Amino acid sequence: MGTGSLVLTFVCSLWQGWRPVYGPEHVYRLQSLLKRYAAPHRFVCLTNQPLDCETVPLPQIEWKRQQKSIPNCYGRLWLFSEAARQLGEWVVNVDLDVDMLRPIDELFTGDEDFKILAGEASPYNGSLWKLRTGSLPHIWDDLDGEGAKMANKQINPVTGRRFYGSDQSWLSYKLPNRPVWDERDGVYQHVRLTGTIPEDARMIFYAGIVKPWTR
Repeated sequence: MGTGSLVLTFVCSLWQGWRPVYGPEHVYRLQSLLKRYAAPHRFVCLTNQPLDCETVPLPQIEWKRQQKSIPNCYGRLWLFSEAARQLGEWVVNVDLDVDMLRPIDELFTGDEDFKILAGEASPYNGSLWKLRTGSLPHIWDDLDGEGAKMANKQINPVTGRRFYGSDQSWLSYKLPNRPVWDERDGVYQHVRLTGTIPEDARMIFYAGIVKPWTR
């Protein structure tokens, strides 16, 4: 189950950001999807809210508080810290705005220390990534406001667009050329779909205003 015979820990995040999109009901929705489409696993939410599931306090980053007008997900990069070893050897970060249509275990069988969903503006998309805990602690240890600004000034060599985002920009900047999932693996972005949902779709992520529960 999971990576080899190990149990994965699936981790989501819930906080009250500048745009109140998510609530506890979306955490429980994801928990239900994973029970259906993933092998036995551990489920954890990074949050400072009381929930009826296992939780870990979401770190508060002082310089992040000053960026209230833009989306930012830097807090979940705590999963790269040494302290995150408490969650087990392998964690999979997954966004709340996902639909699952087929079993997803085959996505996580590799033994690479880090793998992430392919992006567009930034080379990576932070909606989904897998990590061997404790293997890349510099991602959390090096994170600061100036470094985050530098990451968002980088240019994607494939698209010519500036990096966009928070955690996904930082990861694209600090960990270039790592293995990725894309549509060939059955992992899709809703904004890229036209017409019917592909038959091979395993996971569909809904960045933006439209969410799985509002369509």
